[in-house]
Amino acid sequence: MSRHYSANQYEVPFKPSYLRNWEVPKYHCGKPRSRKCITTIISNPKGHLLPRIPRSSTCKPFGDYVGTWHLPNKITRELANKLNGSAEWPILKQKCRQDISEICKKQDHATTTAQQKLEEQTKKSEKQIKEDELVLCPIHGWAKRASETE
Repeated sequence: MSRHYSANQYEVPFKPSYLRNWEVPKYHCGKPRSRKCITTIISNPKGHLLPRIPRSSTCKPFGDYVGTWHLPNKITRELANKLNGSAEWPILKQKCRQDISEICKKQDHATTTAQQKLEEQTKKSEKQIKEDELVLCPIHGWAKRASETE
């Protein structure tokens, strides 16, 4: 019997790197894209399509699912790339970069307009303070306007 006990001594054979079944993570945008259209309801509460919604003849109920019977005998690199979507990966990255740059531009514009508004408000408040400036009497503790003291 072993004298050295480890808490993970039985977990090593089941690690993904040991079993050689790790996966390449899918690329996702840093921030979710905002919706640019209005959501339209196409089904009733039971999940059935509404009568006014046209049924597409090209649309399949299971999307682009390819079962094992539809696959060829040998899967080549081109077919593997098509199935795992790596051909669309650069396009997705480019869309994400464009969306992020648009968000940054909007935020920069919003911050500059907010700074301009803040500067205008401070100028207005400084003018009001100069007009209504009070002079405190150090002895009695009451205030006079600067225009009254002169």
